[in-house]
Amino acid sequence: MRVIHDRKCRKLKRMDDRGADFHKVDATRTLIRSLSTKIRMAIQVVDKISMTINKIRDEELWPQLKELIQGYVMLKSYRSCYLFSVQNVTLFMMVGYMLCVGGKTIPYL
Repeated sequence: MRVIHDRKCRKLKRMDDRGADFHKVDATRTLIRSLSTKIRMAIQVVDKISMTINKIRDEELWPQLKELIQGYVMLKSYRSCYLFSVQNVTLFMMVGYMLCVGGKTIPYL
């Protein structure tokens, strides 16, 4: 639309410079006004859509992302605790195996 608008503006300037017929100049001015209105309306629609996207991002997506990150951090913490527990259990099993002599278990100290 802007390209057409710019072309029509240049055409109107040439028509004015040459002293073209009043009706043709008036029709071109009317067309330019119409295009300007359509461009303004399109800009308003884009602004409204942009505001809606920002609102959805701020009110819905950001809290979900924050919750997801907190869950990941918690899961990472649980994983560290789990790995520590597995290491301890493995160590105790190895110690218990090493304390087993001739089929008899030596009591833990």
